[in-house]
Amino acid sequence: MQQQHGKEESGMRTSFNAVLLLASGWAWCFLPFLRVNLGPSALGIRGVLAIIIMWMFCGFVGCPELILFFLVWIVVVLIQRIRTAIVQARGVEMHSRYSGDPLVWKLLPFMRPSTAKLLEVCLLFAVGLAVGSVIPAFGGFIAIGAVAIAIVESLDDQSIRNRKQAMRDADIEARFYSDLHNGRRDDY
Repeated sequence: MQQQHGKEESGMRTSFNAVLLLASGWAWCFLPFLRVNLGPSALGIRGVLAIIIMWMFCGFVGCPELILFFLVWIVVVLIQRIRTAIVQARGVEMHSRYSGDPLVWKLLPFMRPSTAKLLEVCLLFAVGLAVGSVIPAFGGFIAIGAVAIAIVESLDDQSIRNRKQAMRDADIEARFYSDLHNGRRDDY
């Protein structure tokens, strides 16, 4: 019975990872348009997945508009790479896989970054609905991209919260063991 539970858990984890990978690839079909200051390896496998998703969607759904979108995407990605190289040449340090700052946040600096990310999802979804009224397949592709970004961002936010909690816990434990070691506590 215990072995079966482990297999179910492993299957759920594999399914979750597959959905996350798909969402991440789909999100990166749009994030180069929506973000600035990307890390040098921000796209990586996610960029490859984005290319695969665009071409598969184009072929399977029959959305020729994605061919032009893909060509524009390539140009935008190249511009992002050049901008990143310039920023790095100036000595600015950044995480290699940083997904960038929301362009909305740069345009409306009074907003919190989390609010800007939510706004970019809402705007992209609205664009998907508007385009979908004229070109249904392409509009659907865009709307799914908005949902994918929402999934990826919410999981990234949760990961950050978990890491911050782990850091707080480690700090508390370090103080406890330091006090114990230095004789400031005798409860063990």
